[in-house]
Amino acid sequence: MNYVVKSWLLPAFFFLALLAGNSSAESVEADETMRERIASKPQWHALLHVKGQESAISDPKFTLSAPHFSPRAELDALIAYVNASESEATCRFPARVYWLKKQLNNSTKHLDVSECAELNKYINHVPFDSVEIIFASEVLSSASSMMGHVFLKAKGENYRRNEVSHALSFFTEYDTFNPFSIIYNGLVKGMPGFFIVRPYEKELVRYLNTEGRNVFEYTLSLDEDARQLLQLHLWELKDIDITYLFQSYNCATLTLYLLGIVQPEIKVEETLFVTPADVVKAAAKVQLIAQSKVNLANEWAVAALELQLGTRKVNKLKRMLSERKSTDYGRFEALTPLELEYVKRLIAIEQKMTPSDSYKYGDFDKLLDRHEQFQLNRKTAKNPLDTVQDSALSIGVERFNQSERAVLSFLPASHYLRTSEPQFFNESELRIAETQLSVNTQSGNVRLDRFTLYAFESYMPSTQSLPRWSGTLFIGYQQAFDDALNDEGFFSLEGGLGKSLRLHRDVIGYGTAEAGFGTRLSEDIVYGRLNAGLFVNLAWQSSLRFEASVTVSDRVRKPLNHFVAELSAQPNNEYGVYVRLEHFDSGVNKEVRARAGFDWYF
Repeated sequence: MNYVVKSWLLPAFFFLALLAGNSSAESVEADETMRERIASKPQWHALLHVKGQESAISDPKFTLSAPHFSPRAELDALIAYVNASESEATCRFPARVYWLKKQLNNSTKHLDVSECAELNKYINHVPFDSVEIIFASEVLSSASSMMGHVFLKAKGENYRRNEVSHALSFFTEYDTFNPFSIIYNGLVKGMPGFFIVRPYEKELVRYLNTEGRNVFEYTLSLDEDARQLLQLHLWELKDIDITYLFQSYNCATLTLYLLGIVQPEIKVEETLFVTPADVVKAAAKVQLIAQSKVNLANEWAVAALELQLGTRKVNKLKRMLSERKSTDYGRFEALTPLELEYVKRLIAIEQKMTPSDSYKYGDFDKLLDRHEQFQLNRKTAKNPLDTVQDSALSIGVERFNQSERAVLSFLPASHYLRTSEPQFFNESELRIAETQLSVNTQSGNVRLDRFTLYAFESYMPSTQSLPRWSGTLFIGYQQAFDDALNDEGFFSLEGGLGKSLRLHRDVIGYGTAEAGFGTRLSEDIVYGRLNAGLFVNLAWQSSLRFEASVTVSDRVRKPLNHFVAELSAQPNNEYGVYVRLEHFDSGVNKEVRARAGFDWYF
């Protein structure tokens, strides 16, 4: 059963209720001291989604004291609302009424919702016997999924005694493919946000099979009172217009605020830019997580299994599958659990591309059930609990063109290529709103080297069974060289496509072709670039990267050759160091740029 939250109900019923009154209900009384105490409680602020001194949800249907909102004014308005018509107040703001009564009378166990038909229907259909945080892994090339997605899952017995589970998710939709429009709307203007309740299994299938994303499930340790409060508050988001903003109110922000209702301490973990991974880490930090599991997408599992099985066994299994399809599973019984899992996953991928009834998932499960000790190694998945923080401050020094500079970079989200992510099967970089400044140590001149609105590099190796594309994208301001290797800043849009191969368990080779356009007040440029490189993972969370590129541009008469060698090390999840050497050859001039730097992740 789907409950789609959009704004369409008018608040007229509220005003009619205020006029009509409710003489049969017991009035709510609280003196000045008690009101001040209640209004200052973090849990009250979480119920109102208070950010700073305002509610992060500006829809007047969500607040009673608009346009003069404050936590105290909202409390006074709620008390007046309850005293005027308790049934109306309860049906509209059940969580607030329930929580308020708990503050005034600790004996309150359940809220009387007998007069709230729609609320009763929601409670009967969407049980909260258990609550989980769900994290769906990122898709770097998707603006809506570049940092992953986080939401809540509620499950339990419904009114028919059936076990059901529902996804409770906040998201936005795009009506354009224009990257500049998406960035402007997502960062400045805001986009319509939708809060939905729908069957979880459908969501899980979509993430795993359609989008190929791993899904982590974290069960929360919540008592009955906390689960009921959360269930009632989610109803309060029904019919509310919520503005979605990438940097300040996204799926992660809303989920963090929801968790703040049951554990106010978690709001302390709200950072400059809240990401889905931040929510999971914050929940673990305040000890909300009781247990966890991961559901691996078939593509990810196949890549992991091919690394574990090796080329010879994989080829053997593929030959077995290429033979005449049969429902006789006897020939699979001699396979090891690892091999059975690989065959099962590979068939599932083939079924998605070419549906067939030749094989059934359940038949392989029966074979796998015979191996009680079998479990696919899920440590290869990118568990957000084990990743570095996704904001970084970098300080470095470099020498280039006979001058020395201090370099300062701030990355609100998310990570560099040099950031160690040992759980990745691919090498990747995602930069959002990154700023890099340099200071000439001789002259003291400060220069903006780069401002990145949105950029990614993703080098996903093709496997023996799954061809993959690698890709790059950059939108922002960066430097471009001329023949003399003097650089000038341009607003640029560039993108590329290529292939990556795993040459060894710890070595990935790649090649990409890129094209771009840049502009400034006095000049426009068009350019193309060919890249080839290697990533080498070393011991102690260190790595080497080599890259050679050739750029053709109308700023240089001959192709510009560029070579990079970078050594990086990350002793822990809080900081890293790196050394990078670059050689430039324009055919007219040659230069070497050397830089050493320190990264702090927070």
